[in-house]
Amino acid sequence: MSETKKSSGNIVHYLKKNDIQYFGGSMIADRKHALIVLLFISLFLVVIPASGDSISFTDALGREITLDKPAERIGFQFYGVGEALKIVGAWDKVVARDGYISDEQFYPGFENIPAINPESGEMDLDYEKIVEIHPDVMVIQNEEWYADKVKEAVETLDPEIKVVVLDFVNPNTMAENFIKLGQITGNNQKAQEFADYYAGIVSPIQKKAGQLSESEKPSVLIKAAGYSADQLCTYGSGMAGWENILAISGGKNAAHDLSFGFGDIDPEWLMSNDYDVLIDEIWNIYYPESFEYQASDPQNARAKGEELRNQIMSQEEFSGSTAVKNGDVYLVDHALFGTIRQVVLIPYLAKWLHPEMFGELNPEAIHQEYLDRFIGADYNLKDVGLFVYPE
Repeated sequence: MSETKKSSGNIVHYLKKNDIQYFGGSMIADRKHALIVLLFISLFLVVIPASGDSISFTDALGREITLDKPAERIGFQFYGVGEALKIVGAWDKVVARDGYISDEQFYPGFENIPAINPESGEMDLDYEKIVEIHPDVMVIQNEEWYADKVKEAVETLDPEIKVVVLDFVNPNTMAENFIKLGQITGNNQKAQEFADYYAGIVSPIQKKAGQLSESEKPSVLIKAAGYSADQLCTYGSGMAGWENILAISGGKNAAHDLSFGFGDIDPEWLMSNDYDVLIDEIWNIYYPESFEYQASDPQNARAKGEELRNQIMSQEEFSGSTAVKNGDVYLVDHALFGTIRQVVLIPYLAKWLHPEMFGELNPEAIHQEYLDRFIGADYNLKDVGLFVYPE
């Protein structure tokens, strides 16, 4: 017998074809009785909840998450999560924010939203303030080197405040995390739109680079942005996001044998290990006049970029490497690593590592489209600071 699916409130009801005829009056003596029956059913649908409209998924920690409905009030830790919320059109739902964000064009009205951690302490959460604000959902980035603090946040807040851990750093799970954020916010269409956009840029690179043999993949060392400009640190194999970014781009991590996610590297280790490409990750707080969107003198920014590149190439710990000898040394702004803007970084890396395969890529154009289409920020990349040097 055929069935027609109907929904109302939180319940999904199935009415057989004959039942529809029944309510149409063919088996009821008069319309009055039909209306009484329909009224009874409508009341039944309102007062008896069911799980049909609830939201269920698994978060980045493997926890089963169930929400009765999309969140209306959202708190977040980590500025990359804030960027994702902006992309899916849920910035107007944010009631508690990460303290690091400072760009009014990316995050309109951010100064009027309470910060729940300090600018330089992303996992130093103010639990009392979060409880006071009481968002429906608190979204936290899955930080590999802060695993204990992520666990602490879950145990401290949940279940009184629902905590969802997502990952907007690992490219292999980026699309699925956007879909989950779409479910949380109720903005599924925009989440799917960006997931498709991201895959449309990254997947062709991954497919093409996947044809390379291991011997054809350059080894890449990153001097990661540290707590001071001269700190020697890197990302080891424990940083899955970086390892996967490199794999997609056709490279491999020169520090793969170091098991930590983020950590200091011994100068002797640097001088005794060789690599083909050197990436210097620049944290713009050390050079705000030269990097990112707030810098307003592109010519001065390029001069600073050349100065910094020459500095690292002449530094004793790096100067003997194949990367320096061949001039394969690049500066990359921190924001392209730690946010969804890796959709810009991956094309840059692919082009640097394999110019013969990816010479047609235009990462700057991708970056500009990202800003115009998904962020809505009024920035012209020709008029701002550096994000990579040289291109």
